[in-house]
Amino acid sequence: KISERENFSDFNIFCNKLTFSAEGKLCPQFPYTDEECNKCANCKRNHIINSSSDDDITIYIGDGWSDTCAAEHCDFIFAKRSLLRYCEQNGVPYFQFEDFSDVKKIVDQLYNKKKIKKRHQAELKRKDAYMQG
Repeated sequence: KISERENFSDFNIFCNKLTFSAEGKLCPQFPYTDEECNKCANCKRNHIINSSSDDDITIYIGDGWSDTCAAEHCDFIFAKRSLLRYCEQNGVPYFQFEDFSDVKKIVDQLYNKKKIKKRHQAELKRKDAYMQG
């Protein structure tokens, strides 16, 4: 698994599932959809909201369109490809990355400079989403 190879095996992983039907066809299952949002089949924003507390600093690493909603609710965003373009177009602060070593290096630099803090707009978005249910 990628998570084990990258030493992220202690993290929760939420993904859609594929099963085989009796006829041998692949059948997608979407256990993490949001009834009120049809933006993606796996509501990553809800994972952020449900997996973090008010005291947590949230870090999001993404590269695609389905990452945009969740990223806006996080304090630190590591972006590439479509997510990077979205952040640029919408004024969402981010760090560009190519691989996990870039993320680790930047987080270490922020930590050493004591620059790990909440992003106010992300905190407001998390509270608003939580209050809406």
